Amino acid sequence: GAAAAYRKKLVPLSLSVSSEEARVEGRFQVATFSNIRYWATGRKLMPQARPDDGRLDACLIRDGSFLRLARLAAASVKGRHVGDTGVEFLRSPLFEIASPAPFAVQVDGEVLGGPAAPLLFRSLRVRVLPAALTICA
Repeated sequence: GAAAAYRKKLVPLSLSVSSEEARVEGRFQVATFSNIRYWATGRKLMPQARPDDGRLDACLIRDGSFLRLARLAAASVKGRHVGDTGVEFLRSPLFEIASPAPFAVQVDGEVLGGPAAPLLFRSLRVRVLPAALTICA
């Protein structure tokens, strides 16, 4: 999927990401928001994330080459991408994401609207609903 997005010039994407404490702007290869540590086949994308802290964690990977993204993907298996230049983390109960270009959104690995006719957004608000789900461990 990432290679196809590069070929179609869908990434990097200019984004503005606002939280309760910060606003980050730039061109990003990846912008992921979650309250769990693991993502996509067990990658430890957000090592500090906790499902019970009432906050979402954001991992933002700034523009770079496809090779750099592949290296970061390999490093993220063990969380070794943390501290890499161009990888930023934010934490907040609410994020507002905006872009001058329409963008598709994946929720739990599925593109909203489906891959054939994805819903496109120019702005989006994501938030956590504290204690809305009982987790059995």
